[in-house]
Amino acid sequence: MTKLPQKRKRRGVILSDWGLQRLQNTQEQLAIAENGGSAYTLERLSNLTGLSARSIGRLRSGKAAVDRQTLEELFRAFNLTITEQDYIQPEPTTAERQPVKSIAQNWGEAIDVSRFYGRTAELTTLTQWILQDNCRLVCIFGIGGIGKTALSVKLAEQLQNQFSYVIWRSLRNAPPPEIFLAELVSFLSGQQDTKAEISSLIQCLRNHRCLIVIDNTESLSQPGDQSGQYRPGYEAYGEMLRAVAETRHQSCLVLTTREKCPQFAQSEAGDLAVQSLSLGGCPEASEALIEATELTGSDSQKQDLCDRYRCNPLALKIVATTIRDLFSGNIGLFLAQNVTVFGDVADLIQQQCNRLSILETQVMCWLAIDREWVSFTELREDLNAGVSQTQLMEALQNLKWRSLIETNAGQFTLQPVVMEYVTQTLIDRICDEIADCSSPTPLSNSSLLQTHALIKAQDKDYIRDSQNRMILKPLSDRLLSQLGSQKDIAYQLKQILYRLQTECPNQAGYTGGNIINLLRHLQIDLTDYDFSYLSIWQADLQDVNLHRVNFTHSDLSKSRFTQPLGSILRVAFSPDSQLLATGDSNNLVSLWQVSNGQSRAIFRSHHGWVWALAWSLFPLPLNGGNEAGYVLASGGADRTIRLWSIESESCLAILQGHQTTIRTLAWQPHGHILASGDDRQIRLWDTRTKECCQILQGHSNWVMFVAWSPDGQILASASLDGTVRVWDIQNGECLKILSEHTNGIWSIAWSPNGELLATGSQDRTVKIWDADSGKCLKTLQRDDRAVFSLAWSPDSRMLASASGDQNIAIWDIESSQCLQTLQGDSNSIWNVTVAWSPDGKTIASGSHDQTVRLWEVDRSRSNQCRNFKTLQGYSNSMFAAVWSPDGTILASSSGDRLVRLWNPRTGQCLKTLKGHTNWIWGLAWSPDGTTLASGSDDCTVRLWDASSGQCLATLEGHAAWVWAVAWSPDSQILASAAGGLNIRLWDVKHRKCLNILQGNDSWVGSLAWSPHGKILASGSHDGNLRLWDSSTGQCVDVLQGHESSIRYVSWSPDGQTLASASQDLSIRLWDSCTGKCLKILQGHSDMVKAAVWSPDGEMLASCSHDRTIRLWDAGTGECTKILQGHTSQIWSVAWRPVVSNEAENRDFVLASTSADETIKLWDVNTGECLKTLRADRPYEAMNITGVTGITQAQKATLEVLGAHS
Repeated sequence: MTKLPQKRKRRGVILSDWGLQRLQNTQEQLAIAENGGSAYTLERLSNLTGLSARSIGRLRSGKAAVDRQTLEELFRAFNLTITEQDYIQPEPTTAERQPVKSIAQNWGEAIDVSRFYGRTAELTTLTQWILQDNCRLVCIFGIGGIGKTALSVKLAEQLQNQFSYVIWRSLRNAPPPEIFLAELVSFLSGQQDTKAEISSLIQCLRNHRCLIVIDNTESLSQPGDQSGQYRPGYEAYGEMLRAVAETRHQSCLVLTTREKCPQFAQSEAGDLAVQSLSLGGCPEASEALIEATELTGSDSQKQDLCDRYRCNPLALKIVATTIRDLFSGNIGLFLAQNVTVFGDVADLIQQQCNRLSILETQVMCWLAIDREWVSFTELREDLNAGVSQTQLMEALQNLKWRSLIETNAGQFTLQPVVMEYVTQTLIDRICDEIADCSSPTPLSNSSLLQTHALIKAQDKDYIRDSQNRMILKPLSDRLLSQLGSQKDIAYQLKQILYRLQTECPNQAGYTGGNIINLLRHLQIDLTDYDFSYLSIWQADLQDVNLHRVNFTHSDLSKSRFTQPLGSILRVAFSPDSQLLATGDSNNLVSLWQVSNGQSRAIFRSHHGWVWALAWSLFPLPLNGGNEAGYVLASGGADRTIRLWSIESESCLAILQGHQTTIRTLAWQPHGHILASGDDRQIRLWDTRTKECCQILQGHSNWVMFVAWSPDGQILASASLDGTVRVWDIQNGECLKILSEHTNGIWSIAWSPNGELLATGSQDRTVKIWDADSGKCLKTLQRDDRAVFSLAWSPDSRMLASASGDQNIAIWDIESSQCLQTLQGDSNSIWNVTVAWSPDGKTIASGSHDQTVRLWEVDRSRSNQCRNFKTLQGYSNSMFAAVWSPDGTILASSSGDRLVRLWNPRTGQCLKTLKGHTNWIWGLAWSPDGTTLASGSDDCTVRLWDASSGQCLATLEGHAAWVWAVAWSPDSQILASAAGGLNIRLWDVKHRKCLNILQGNDSWVGSLAWSPHGKILASGSHDGNLRLWDSSTGQCVDVLQGHESSIRYVSWSPDGQTLASASQDLSIRLWDSCTGKCLKILQGHSDMVKAAVWSPDGEMLASCSHDRTIRLWDAGTGECTKILQGHTSQIWSVAWRPVVSNEAENRDFVLASTSADETIKLWDVNTGECLKTLRADRPYEAMNITGVTGITQAQKATLEVLGAHS
């Protein structure tokens, strides 16, 4: 262990930040006036002040204490008068720095340095810089293979007790700065901050003493650039290093790199807070290496060998294989050949690679593509050329013998220097193959484009991202430089495709997939491309449009596709952890293979959102026979529970009885009882008889979650009424009511050991309860968003919580500390659901952004989690439709975050309005016809120019999802309602909030202005309809009668009557003056989403989740017609404004929007559907006739998204 240097007592004063700024400003002014604008060197400043260059450097670093007189002389040299603000007193210190309390350490991919030789002087110097001189930024630089990584790990190990936080990271795969910075801030803040901001990082470095070690920073530079220029988009790394160096804090960042860039040298000049160490060879490590390789020779010969290769460990390892192979291990014979003195390690790598067999070369290329440790089996699958196990084992043994690969526990990878060399060689060769597309090479078995995948679509997400950054992007840049333009690249690639199709159709290989991935990376439109009769292996087809693309008789093996997923409402692992079930807003139950994210099955029989999933915990008898298998239960908005056989992929039974949406399901452990929850009650079902055997009542609001105790004797339920109820299922008695939450409770989870209950609430907290006593033991909170879902680790030591801050927190229950924050899509407003696999290896999360994310829990890295698979969904539910005042244009809002303007006569989409980052629920056209307003789950309201489609303004202020927008009759004021309790009134002209209407007890989901504009009506989740005076903002009346949430309100054209549509399946008509309920219209069998008056006020049109539209006689309340045609829940209806001749003929047209992704136009008189409007899906008109390499489930997925056979 290197001895820590003694810390000297500090006296005098230290230059403050204010004083330093004054000096720097004056120096810059003098430099412009007297030094031609060039900054003063330390020598020049020494001459001006009479102080030594070292003293000036220490003064400017803020670390050296001097007497006040010396500081006065420095200021006087620049004609400045010192003040008390210009200096501070140094903090008292002990003679020797005491160890600090260690809070957290994260060693990432740090190598094992238990066998570490030499470097005593370097460790002593580095230790002094960090502990005694308080350096903020330290650089270790040296050529590849010299031992920088090992030294950085050893240094961190020795100093770990001097820092509260220690983190070691490699940048070998060049992570984008925003991702890396967010990871740093999250870790160093104890998971309290996740913002990818330099200011947040600096605050962490000030709050705690942190040691950050960053390895392989040369990966951030442009390939082949010696000037220190960062890769495009990576400049933020430079800003981060500059801030760390120049800002005062108590921490240190150590980085390793192969060459010290000029920028670092400038920061280092004269500033003792920044230091760099040039790392040379290590004699001790070199001698140990030679002994280990059992080379023979005299001591002088061994020394000569070390000297020739500058004691570079990697170079010596590589040359040792040459000595063994060609000179029988005799150093003297090798030296007698007068080998050229060592220049660069790349020269040695090239010499070794020139001697490799074809198979060995292919293995090296695949290891460069894989970017991380891979197994023997994975390598053999990569090669895909009938390579035998024996052949591959021999190739790997030879490569290890040549010191070109690294091995560990049956896995293989490349050393960073070797990986960089092989990657560059791979890029060079493929670039040449594409540029010379007319030669035989691109079609031959020796073509790297044919034998190797540039990216692996099925790989883990973080590896595929690295492949895009380190292979696809450099290759694309080279091709652009060599060929000139994207058009020219596309031409070359099309030539290769044509030759493949005509000369060797269906030839096995990666060329087709590589070409698609290149075209996609270059953002070239793939519409109408022909990829028929080709092998399309490892193509990343997720989240890309493939309109009218021809894949006839193509092999799509190992390719990745977009999935027909809506908002993910529930995720659940199978008991064996092999499958993941998801329920979503597309009414689907989907099964996925956890290992690779492949679709296993899709169940489609639900007619509403699927909110609840639960696996039987042991196999159950199927169909009354002798067969047994796991059963999956699903429930949702269609008020049914469905039991699915996983083996036969069929529905075993449908359980009916609930009157509202089923939001939770849970199987009794070791039993046949299934618990379900809806509006205010819990039902227990005997799955053998398929009958409801018990109903538990007591909650006064939605039952959001139920959970069984591990012994199956007790059931706990969580409700939006803010309570947890604990039930004895033997007699249905409520044993306890837990009521310390201050708002609704979304989730409850029983720890696997049965000792604790966890609850997540709208009050933004997680509470941990003693399961026996019901006492609240602790409260966990890390942000200001509601907690929607919880999941325990199998050992009951950790808890995952999903909340509205877009992230998932991993908590250590014993310490109450947040161990890690799993960050999802920044566009997601909430993470709905989270689950922990029974084997503890995987966490699954589902989000409103239509993604499922799988996170691997790495037990070897303190249970750190990484997102290894993301399933990206596509759903384009049409939510709202509004007509222009003249009835010539129809506007729609949808789940793909777009507003569309349609020509209703032709069905053509005229314009697409882009800007929102999440679902758009509210849409309204101003009465004067000039402006569209839209409200979104991204918490914003946008105003659009109706003619140009340009966004005029974004109105911000809501803290939750915006569900409704409504214009005043004079088009001057816009009202908006969100997931909070308030309504905002906006001055549209001045883009400001005029008033906030307060007084709602629940969420507001609908708004409507009276025809005269004096009253605003609102409908809310509590079932009440409120009337507001728009001038005063006061609530003037509350109309009560509905038994559940009000989904829509509308005024009759004469303003005398209000209509309200409710989740209680009814429509009510109210006298707007007296508030009396005039009529109740009943007939829908599911939630009523809208009730809209006809232009003449004589009819009402309503739509429902029962997939029907009903027309009602407003006078009698009778249903006169039912319009059917939609295949999923209907979200809205809108009457087309009438012109004079239509008013006379009652030629009314109605538009309806649905979750089936269509808009339908109806002739109200005949009930006929006149036209169906539909936006193009991702794979619209894609031809998959005769495709191979995909499962039936995958084929069905492609067809749902627009493909055809």
